Amino acid sequence: MRSIWPIFLEDRVGFLPASKRSWQRKVLAVALAGLLSAPSSCWLYQQGRGNFHEVSAGQVYRSRQLNKKEMAYFVRRYHIRSILNLRGANQGADWYQDELSVARRLAVRHYDHGISANHDIDSHVIEHILSLLRDAPKPILIHCNFGADRTGLIAAAYLYAMEGRTFKEARQQLSVFYGHFPYLWSRTGAMDRSLLRYIRRQPRQQTPRV
Repeated sequence: MRSIWPIFLEDRVGFLPASKRSWQRKVLAVALAGLLSAPSSCWLYQQGRGNFHEVSAGQVYRSRQLNKKEMAYFVRRYHIRSILNLRGANQGADWYQDELSVARRLAVRHYDHGISANHDIDSHVIEHILSLLRDAPKPILIHCNFGADRTGLIAAAYLYAMEGRTFKEARQQLSVFYGHFPYLWSRTGAMDRSLLRYIRRQPRQQTPRV
């Protein structure tokens, strides 16, 4: 059976004698664990806080999937008037029914538009979601499951297209700070590719320099 050890590390240690390879693997494993521990700690901390953040002052917020009490708290605290759910409608799921219940009780508009964090998103789909954001009552809360990848993509596209932010500024919404980690075995690099492709489609005269 082939080792699941990352290929680039296999290549690095393959030329060493057996005894030294064993030692080298341990050193590299510790180093890799160190590289992953900081993002993991950040992710756990943000998840504990709902991964709730301001995208645009008083207008757009982002979060992970919130439970009923959390959703009600943030809606009241930040006067949320709309919710955009990027997980898509899921009538049979408790989390979805809880979210709809809070939205109805607090007179909040609710929108569903499901996308996948593991597949590239067509630029026309991003445009459609941005049109929902543009027309929805503000402030609006955007969320997916963990609030890292799909939410980061739409938040970044919003800042770039709607607020004229630079690519460098907008793409910070897709960062490890929010839990976005498109490396190693992750397939969420699709969000980064989708953002870049969307930006490149924008008319030059209407967009900031990338």
